Amino acid sequence: MVTVQVQTRTDDATVETRRERTWTCTYGYLLYGATLTAIAETVLMLAVPRWRRPGLVITTAAIGFLAPFCWQVVLKITHSDEFYTDYR
Repeated sequence: MVTVQVQTRTDDATVETRRERTWTCTYGYLLYGATLTAIAETVLMLAVPRWRRPGLVITTAAIGFLAPFCWQVVLKITHSDEFYTDYR
C-alpha cells in the first residue's frame, strides 16, 4: 500500500487535499498473473488437436507469459495505477 495525496477542485475554485491509500502490484503478483495467462493459453492450445505441435505450444506459452508481464512492468515502472483495477 502506498499513501498518495489527491487534490480536487471544488466549485468555488478552492483545492481540497486528502490522503488516500492506494494498492500497488508487486513483481510477484505480476509474475503470478502472467503465469496464469500462459497456462490458460497453453491449455487452449492443447485442447485443439490441430494446434498440438511442440513448437507452436512452446511459442504460445512464451508469448503468453512475456506479453502481459512486460506490459504490466512498463505500467509499474511508469507509475501507472490504472492496471489491475478490478482487484482494489
